[in-house]
Amino acid sequence: MSGVSKIEIHEAAKDLLQLMKEQKQLRQRSRIQALYLLKSGEATSISHVARILGYDRSTVQRWLLRYQPVGLSGLLTIPHHGGRQAAIPPWAQTKLKVRLEQPRGFASYGDIVTWLASECGICVNYWVVYDLVRRRWKAQLKSSRPSHVQQDVEAVEQFPERTAWALRKAVWVAPDLHLRYWVEDESRFGLKPIFRRRMTARGVPPVALHHWQFEWRWLYGFVEPLSGESFFWECSHLDHPCFGFVLEAFAKQYPDDRHMIQLDRSAV
Repeated sequence: MSGVSKIEIHEAAKDLLQLMKEQKQLRQRSRIQALYLLKSGEATSISHVARILGYDRSTVQRWLLRYQPVGLSGLLTIPHHGGRQAAIPPWAQTKLKVRLEQPRGFASYGDIVTWLASECGICVNYWVVYDLVRRRWKAQLKSSRPSHVQQDVEAVEQFPERTAWALRKAVWVAPDLHLRYWVEDESRFGLKPIFRRRMTARGVPPVALHHWQFEWRWLYGFVEPLSGESFFWECSHLDHPCFGFVLEAFAKQYPDDRHMIQLDRSAV
């Protein structure tokens, strides 16, 4: 009779039935079911199997051709034909991930588009970058943490140890004098800083470099943490002459005490 399957199925019908129940994917379950229908006699031809399963006869025939040479392993292997190539190739995605993990990050998704064009030679539109970075990688624009371009990271790490050494030295030099500990900082008035947002990988805090060029006034402040007492002085500049003038005014205000002033390693 035309269309009768001549394929030899080695597995028993009960084993095929159990294996069919264990499959979690529909495509693999349908392939095992095709073997079961033929082995159990519920279907007498490939065309009959195709009508029961709702597939074309050529599809079922292709399954059986894969089963013949290697058995179930060939039948259950789902071939992958690739598909359309990614707009941003894997090597460029790896390079972009490394760039996102840096604290500097990106200011916008448009900056990433520009970076890909200049650094990788890849031209993609805004939405391709947005889908990859925001939806798939879950990277978000985050508030920037200001950092001076000339900041000495090693000096920042050594500051606690150096401060403790300076305090011990001061006590040893003048154990009977009244030592007062102050913290000093300067603040600029006359402009409202605008903090933008940066793009980095998920969990990476961004760092943005700020460089202001405006007219302003400076307020020098000294605060004693122990008592809460404070001393402030307004100047036109943040430089050595103005800072020296402020220190002289501070010394005249408290002439009878010995002072230790903690600075923030600024340019003064």
